[in-house]
Amino acid sequence: MEKKERLGDKLIRLGLITPEQLEIALKEQKRTGELLGEVLLRLGFITEEQLINALSEQKGIQQVQISSYIVDPEVIKLVPKQMAEKLKVLPLSKEGNTLILGMVNPFDLEAIDVVSRYTGLRIKPVAIKDEEFEEGFKRYYGEIKSIDELVEEILSEEVPPGELDTRVIQLVDYIILKGIKEKASDIHVEPAEAVTRIRYRIDGVMTLGFILPKKIHSSIVTRIKLMSHLNISETRLPQDGRTTFRFKEREIDLRVSTLPTIYGEAVVMRLLGLTEIIPKLEELGFTEHNYKLVSKAIEKPYGIFLVTGPTGSGKTTTLYAVLNKVFTVKKTIITVEDPVEYKWELIRQVQINPRVGLTFARALRSILRQDPDIILVGEIRDEETAKIATQAAQTGHLVLTTLHTNDAISSITRLKELGVEPFLIGNSLIAVSAQRLVRKICPYCKEPYKATEEEKTYLGVEPEKELTLYKGKGCEKCKFRGYLGRTLIAEILLIDREIEELILKDASYVKILEVALRKGFKTMFEDGKIKAISGMTTVEELKRVLG
Repeated sequence: MEKKERLGDKLIRLGLITPEQLEIALKEQKRTGELLGEVLLRLGFITEEQLINALSEQKGIQQVQISSYIVDPEVIKLVPKQMAEKLKVLPLSKEGNTLILGMVNPFDLEAIDVVSRYTGLRIKPVAIKDEEFEEGFKRYYGEIKSIDELVEEILSEEVPPGELDTRVIQLVDYIILKGIKEKASDIHVEPAEAVTRIRYRIDGVMTLGFILPKKIHSSIVTRIKLMSHLNISETRLPQDGRTTFRFKEREIDLRVSTLPTIYGEAVVMRLLGLTEIIPKLEELGFTEHNYKLVSKAIEKPYGIFLVTGPTGSGKTTTLYAVLNKVFTVKKTIITVEDPVEYKWELIRQVQINPRVGLTFARALRSILRQDPDIILVGEIRDEETAKIATQAAQTGHLVLTTLHTNDAISSITRLKELGVEPFLIGNSLIAVSAQRLVRKICPYCKEPYKATEEEKTYLGVEPEKELTLYKGKGCEKCKFRGYLGRTLIAEILLIDREIEELILKDASYVKILEVALRKGFKTMFEDGKIKAISGMTTVEELKRVLG
């Protein structure tokens, strides 16, 4: 068992005191019976902050930065303003029956007891610096206001500059927090001639959040740029940045993209990491037919399993579900991604960084020297990556990757366009899953209705045949949208000997489709049709996603 480092030795190692000062303090401690830390403080050898930092490290108490948190106002309300100010504590997040409490002195047992008795919650203390407490207290315990009140104060000429900055920070926090609570994938800040619109992409559909005065647009953009480490003085060129913050003990990755438009800079913030649960293949929504095909494909020890579809179609989630299915500690699994959406300690994950030259191709070349069994490549974007991936598949590696194409068979054409020879594609490809995400009907307000003639025609059902479909009428659970959550519709193309021969002969799209259909291939539309008739989704959704 590793011997625990004593406080005095730790302080010497950190260069905060000398051995001579420790000797003096130990003699004084022996005389007075005080704690060593109290003696060191009284003698002026260390500051209170230095002592707390050292104790935090010694006792395993996490140190956090308030600026890295987005705190829900509902959590702030758990601890009254006067109590927080007196005890120098800040509630940061609530997980079940536990309150994560930022404390200037995380060893103040009396303060922990007071907050625990008042809230009725178990307290998990984390260390924060005194100046950060002051900043956080001002930010979160300034009067909790509605978005309208914040906007009014930002526009007011009577608010001092310091207060103004705080209000802008609160407003941006409010905008991001709403996105997190609504489980949005993207937040759009869109300037128009007279207003700024805040819109959220929820379950793949854009939803209006707020309409704000145009006067505060530049303040909002500047705050977002500062958060994501972008150049606030550059407004003429697009910029990309990122930041990470914590919400309810989850690490949220915020990807930011700015674009100059005729009415000002438009900003899109992508929220990643809202879920840390590694998905399971059987929970994605594959029909039994498609689930069996995918399971059969990934039983092979080498080759490429390709997932295709547009941005936002759940490709990475599918790849990780496949990875979860084939995972075993007996295999070495390495991923190269941009960004790393699911953090998994049991595998090795590489985040690409083009600014320093770490591209998909370069990372993939290095990964092959790390003796992997399974490689996940976030996306095939160029010829070099495509060729390395196919070569890796031919040399005994299972490669899981994605491509942007509209359907499964088009991926073969796309790989050819990227410069991969047909014989390499045919010999390395084991299966292609093309997919889209459709919204699921809310189970709490789901109701049946008779299909219209138009819907029957769309689904290929005879006009005279009775057909019952379903829709959500809207309720509080689904925020009156009629939909709650998403599922996938997919088509799975297994590359067997006959399909491989067609690829090697450079056969046309139509010919490959003809053979695939004869072998039982079901198109994405057929998959969607099954889900509409079974009451999982609506015809309206199929039209929106598939046309």
